[in-house]
Amino acid sequence: MVTSTNSVFQKMFQDAEKAGITLNNSRQSLEWLRRKYGTIKPSDVTEKKFISDADRRRRAALVGRLYMFLYNPKYKAELPYYDRFPLVFPFERVKGGFYGLNIHYLPPLFRVRLMDSLYDVLSNTKMDETTRLKINYQILNGASKYRWFKPCVKHYLTSHMQSSLIYIEPTEWNLAIFLPCEQFRKDTKQSVWQDSRSMIT
Repeated sequence: MVTSTNSVFQKMFQDAEKAGITLNNSRQSLEWLRRKYGTIKPSDVTEKKFISDADRRRRAALVGRLYMFLYNPKYKAELPYYDRFPLVFPFERVKGGFYGLNIHYLPPLFRVRLMDSLYDVLSNTKMDETTRLKINYQILNGASKYRWFKPCVKHYLTSHMQSSLIYIEPTEWNLAIFLPCEQFRKDTKQSVWQDSRSMIT
């Protein structure tokens, strides 16, 4: 039986409720999710379960929102590794695509630290479709509290996307960043994360 994306997120909401955790943008919420990270099997959150959800599909990437999509890099032969199913906050639209932060390039603990700092630049606290991160490269590079962003910066070409953009609602951001959806090619996630640590420290 195929588990819908809503039921994957719903189970995480229910688990948090049972544990007395409010899944908001607090450090407590992020830390709890990090500890729960290993309890979800990758087979429960495959890309097919996300891209089949028609209600989440979007045509254009808007800055400061969160999306997933299938991707086949143009220069993958030259890359040491790449993520086939990125989870990205776009921060700059450019001709033919956009620059964004792919959260998958960080190990779970660093995802906590980055998200904790990014919540300082929310456009509002409604956590609905009007909510976005007010970010650009200058903001991210201008303060040490955002330093975890560096390994995440990637350039995505619209012509090399192999699915629609799958919109992740702001209330689901904390859930999505800890789902084991990364699909690294040409190297393991452990090796990718080690390289990311080296870029930050």
